[in-house]
Amino acid sequence: MTGDKNWFSSLRKASKTESIIFGDVSTSAVLATGLVKVNEKFELKNVALVEDLKYNLLSVSQIVDEDFEVHFKKTGSKVFDSCGDSVLSISRYGRVFKADFENPVSPVITCLVAKFDKDVMFWHHRLGHVGFDHLTRLSGLDLVHGLPKLKKDLDLVCTPCRHAKMVASSHAPIVSVMTDAPGQLLHKDTVGPARVQSMEESGTLSQVQGEDGRIFEDESNDDNDKEEVYVKKPPGFENPDFPNHVFKLSKALYGLKQAPRVIYVDDIIFGCSTHALVVEFAETMCREFEMSMLDELSYFLGLQIKQTPQGTFMHQTKYTKDLLRLFKMENCKPISTPIDSTAVLDPDEDGEAVDQKEYRSMIGSLLYLTASRPDIQFAVCLCARFQASPRASYR
Repeated sequence: MTGDKNWFSSLRKASKTESIIFGDVSTSAVLATGLVKVNEKFELKNVALVEDLKYNLLSVSQIVDEDFEVHFKKTGSKVFDSCGDSVLSISRYGRVFKADFENPVSPVITCLVAKFDKDVMFWHHRLGHVGFDHLTRLSGLDLVHGLPKLKKDLDLVCTPCRHAKMVASSHAPIVSVMTDAPGQLLHKDTVGPARVQSMEESGTLSQVQGEDGRIFEDESNDDNDKEEVYVKKPPGFENPDFPNHVFKLSKALYGLKQAPRVIYVDDIIFGCSTHALVVEFAETMCREFEMSMLDELSYFLGLQIKQTPQGTFMHQTKYTKDLLRLFKMENCKPISTPIDSTAVLDPDEDGEAVDQKEYRSMIGSLLYLTASRPDIQFAVCLCARFQASPRASYR
């Protein structure tokens, strides 16, 4: 709306009496409405001519209704047509946006040309991201044709160069073992070579069928050797009574190359509260795996099992007697208390040293005996502390 009649290109008198109420509650009558043409690209329809109005008031909603776009910024705003061309510039004064209708847009079209010949970043990209130090040196020595004089700008940062030249941080190579926990040592004495099924029904191993279907003839010699052959004892099988003795070979087997490839685990123990299930399981194992069923368990790996109607009892009487005989202690006096609970053993550096191998063997055998004799656990573990340097006073 405006109070200046000269802004209108065409004017039409109002058909009915209308009034405008201002902020101070004063009113003014609308005299007419018409077309206001600011420039060739910007014109508004139905603009009201208000009596005694001293300012030109522009409605944003009226501009938008005419298919124009209004972009507001902190310093001002602009009006664009449907083609995206600016048709009106509006400046901000305090809290009011004031439009300059005298010079709505600049009549002179300015061609903006970037002067890349003096742009350090432009030549940095053009020469393949060369370093800024080398770039200014090339410019100063006139080594590149067409390269202008450039000055090094310490504030310039090339993002592609920063990402491409990133180097991974160095670290010490890992040469040690990752884990510091030792693996468990498994003891199992029930593994040995197993028979390979013979092609004949007599049970004699004369022919062996391999995994690929081939049949191998057995070239074993069942006769005793006529020539005396002596074999060195393997580690761990030395007899303390005869440390310098060797084994004498009485029979040699030749061939049977497939036999060491098959192993089996024997000494299978099973039990059940129902006798019928025990019989059924035993028959199944004998039928499916050609195993032989022994009697009820009475001895297993040094453990003697005694089954009575009152219950099942386990002891190591035979194992204990074998230990006494092995270490020549059959005549020792038995006592009910192996060692005083308050006893303290010192290193006894001045005492008589004993065979370390025999002492360790004795400690290991007694540790196995603690499975059925927990009363000797304290004494055995106390003596086990001195296996590195055993003395006669510890025996």
